[in-house]
Order: sequence, then C-alpha cells, then structure tokens
Amino acid sequence: MSTHPNAILAVALKPDGLTRATFRAIQVEMDTSDDDAAFKIGGKSYNVEIMESDYSEDYQISADEGDIVVFDMVTYGYGAVITWDALDTQKRVLDEWAAGICERHKCTRRIFVTANYW
Repeated sequence: MSTHPNAILAVALKPDGLTRATFRAIQVEMDTSDDDAAFKIGGKSYNVEIMESDYSEDYQISADEGDIVVFDMVTYGYGAVITWDALDTQKRVLDEWAAGICERHKCTRRIFVTANYW
C-alpha cells in the first residue's frame, strides 16, 4: 500500500455541554445511526471524529480534546487538485451547516484546512 498526501477541509464544533450528548443530538438531527460516523452535508459525505485528545492518530487531525470534528478529504492522493472556487463553495456550505448546528445545539465552530499523509 502506498502513502500519499490529502488536503482536508474541517470544522471543529466545541459544545457548551457534554460532547457525546451533543454528538448524539446532532446524529438524530442528521438522521444517522449510532454506528455511522459520517454526515451528509451539501451532497457530500463528511467523516466525523470526536477528539479523545488533541490529536487523532487515525486521521492525523489536531483539534481540542472534546471537539467534534467534521471533515472531508478535498484531495486524495498525488496530483489531486481542488479549485479555489470549489473549495470556497464547499467551505461556505460547511460553515452555513455548522452555524445552524451550533445555534441549535449550543456550540462554537472553527473552520480550517489541514493535511494528512496516508
């Protein structure tokens, strides 16, 4: 198996209350199962990681412990590209979704771009 770089668009949700209770409430709203760690946002499937510490070894993502990180690998592999316009559009859709989620579920949000190497 080869390794390759990936660009990641993510939003970190920081609940005012309990992380797992907030995550479960968001899952109910998103109509996903307890086992499903993915949300459909703007027609794209986003992975979800509850941060058990400030770094996820599985996805090589940094965020605060207790954050709910919702992310998409916007590029996957060598030579993969995304245009600035496409990234900006995807970011606006994600931010709009996160703003509504945070209003309803009492959290703050931070959108960021990062990368990993698989």
